[in-house]
Amino acid sequence: MKSSNKWLLGFGTALGILVILAVVLVLTIPGSDEVELLPENTPEATVQRYVLAIKNRDYEEAYGYLSASAIADEGRYNSFEEWSRMFLSRNREDPWRAVIGEAEYLDSKAFVDVTIEIFSPAGLFGDPVRKLYYPFTLEKQGDDWKVISPLDARIIY
Repeated sequence: MKSSNKWLLGFGTALGILVILAVVLVLTIPGSDEVELLPENTPEATVQRYVLAIKNRDYEEAYGYLSASAIADEGRYNSFEEWSRMFLSRNREDPWRAVIGEAEYLDSKAFVDVTIEIFSPAGLFGDPVRKLYYPFTLEKQGDDWKVISPLDARIIY
């Protein structure tokens, strides 16, 4: 056998082993659908539940986490019906997850950074994970935290 054929056979075998290893890892990783909810009445928990509601397409629940004053100030969404219209043109079906950062506090406001990781095929040498960063601002209303921004839930789509 020529040395170039041996090299190709070795490369092909190594690539096959890597593919099998990747499949085994994906199948053995614990279920990613099971999300441990953060303790209630924290800014991080509010953002987590807001993002989960959008991911689960429970838009009424997600709308409940928005601050009424923020919706009125924004001027674009005066009702749930107006706000939920943004989901009519949903076109992304790639799997994604949100990584919730720790809250930083300033008086009755909190800031939580969220990283959305979208998993999509990107070719042989492309990065299959695209990361988007969004700073959420929340305000304390009684015992609850409400999202002031971003109101536009299309960030995830």
